Amino acid sequence: MRYDIAVLGGDGVGPSVVAQAAKVLAAVEERWPHRFVLTEHAVGAAALAADGTSLPAATLDAARASAAVLFGAVGDPALDRSAGEESPTAALLRLRRELRLHTGIRPVALPGELADLASLRVAEDRSPIDLVIVRDLSAGLFHGIPRGRRWSQAGVEEAFDTMSYTTTAIARTACTAFEIARRRRASVVSVDQANVLESSALWREEVTRTAAEYPDVRLEHVLVDNCANELVRRPDRYDVILTDGLFGGILSDEAGAVTGSIGMLASASVGDGPGIFEPVHGSAPRHAGRDEVNPIGTIRALAMLLDLALGLSDAARAVEEAVVRTVAAGHRTYDIAAPGGRVVGTDAMGDAIAAAVARP
Repeated sequence: MRYDIAVLGGDGVGPSVVAQAAKVLAAVEERWPHRFVLTEHAVGAAALAADGTSLPAATLDAARASAAVLFGAVGDPALDRSAGEESPTAALLRLRRELRLHTGIRPVALPGELADLASLRVAEDRSPIDLVIVRDLSAGLFHGIPRGRRWSQAGVEEAFDTMSYTTTAIARTACTAFEIARRRRASVVSVDQANVLESSALWREEVTRTAAEYPDVRLEHVLVDNCANELVRRPDRYDVILTDGLFGGILSDEAGAVTGSIGMLASASVGDGPGIFEPVHGSAPRHAGRDEVNPIGTIRALAMLLDLALGLSDAARAVEEAVVRTVAAGHRTYDIAAPGGRVVGTDAMGDAIAAAVARP
């Protein structure tokens, strides 16, 4: 069967890590009777330089027509503040909005075979980590209006943002979290700051109401500071973490450090249109063109794409298993290598994982 995938490499290290995922996808084609048609399109700073916009119409049209979007990264420090609504990072927010994507899914996994990657935990307490962070992408601080800067009558400059939520947006994300939990260990921890923020208080109320539709799933409410603490000390206690966009972004980056490197984490943006699948890390411009960054986050994003967007669960499982076998065999990029250990580059890691997929 044919599957059309829009490939948006973007900026910095984005194109190089996406290229490794493409190698792995070619290996999937060797094992299964699937045909993947990849079409590359510009986004971010590269698109802004070539087309005067960080999200060209042709790119958006291709994304809408695809079965899924494989995304690298966007961002350029020289443009992210100066380009306003056309900034490279704004392109991803707009793309999600145009594709009607409202929920982010970020798995955090560290199996026993890779326990040596775990950070901040003593060796005898390195239980496998297997949790999913589900966060809202449609509302909250990143999308609130009004926002901006102004001067007071006293001549003092201030900046302001708006954090607002509707019960509709909260319930939509909560339902996704509860559905995921049903297929896992049936536990959801909802994270908020309900003791201080009105939006968090509404969040807690609506999540509680939504939980009544899922009597088979346990629900616990936790304040964000406590969750951040427990995520370092006892990450294995979590199954599904449900939270807003701001807290979810911070907690998932923290989880990346706990499991060894943010370069290991993948993310999916899902909703009513074609999903976007990408690594959690950013464009990392200082590493661009240096064949040193970890492509595993993007390769794991590909596994999520195969599973969630295309329904190819066997292929997705094969990719994830290949990642674990490859890293356990000693292939390590600089961010996950042991002191004095062998270090491989981006291309070599992609080659090794692709080979592991093709020849299990």
